Amino acid sequence: MPELRRIITERFAMKNTMGYGINALLDFDQPADVLAHLVVGSEGTLTFVSSAVFRTVPVQKHVATGLLTAPSLQAATAMLPGVVQAGFAAVELLDARSLLTAQQLAGSPQEIAAPDVQDHAALLVEQRADSLEELEHKVRSGAQLAEGLSLSAPFEMTTEAARRAALWTTRKGLYAAVAEARPAGTTALLEDVVVPVAWGGGDGLRRSWSPGAAGRGPPSRTFGDNGTSIGA
Repeated sequence: MPELRRIITERFAMKNTMGYGINALLDFDQPADVLAHLVVGSEGTLTFVSSAVFRTVPVQKHVATGLLTAPSLQAATAMLPGVVQAGFAAVELLDARSLLTAQQLAGSPQEIAAPDVQDHAALLVEQRADSLEELEHKVRSGAQLAEGLSLSAPFEMTTEAARRAALWTTRKGLYAAVAEARPAGTTALLEDVVVPVAWGGGDGLRRSWSPGAAGRGPPSRTFGDNGTSIGA
């Protein structure tokens, strides 16, 4: 039983929407609460939802976006624990193949288009706040973090809507661009894997993606305090 409890706790400490949320058996005591949380991921095998009330998350008005460019994938993933601890609202990784593909897209922003990409990788980061003062504080904290990193390009967070949109539009256009340019007879695959954030500085995260796999596009990795989601 202790070993089973350990496995369940470890698996559900990360983002996990596959199958029954059996962590509910450990997290709650009342049967109604257990059942309510088991329903998530049950795909209709336990019950069905006839109506729902959503508690929405307010959209924060002030936003700043930037790109942390590192000399290698290992260097970029080694930044991960510090970046997550700094409290960025969004963090996505682009490896060398991602950056090279992004440079070919129309409207690619200067932050992505300028580097002479070799083995580089970059973290697309964003901060959000309810007030301008709060955002300025977060941006200063991000700049202080960047000063202690071995970056391959100057780091600057921008609040300009056009520059921010260009960064995210380029990122979101990667999958379609690679799928369009894939070799004849190959298929572009979309996969998601979650690994612990602690893998960021080691070989595990790099092993989770095989850059030599034929027909696969560049990976995206979304970082958070409940795991690293890797999409290919």
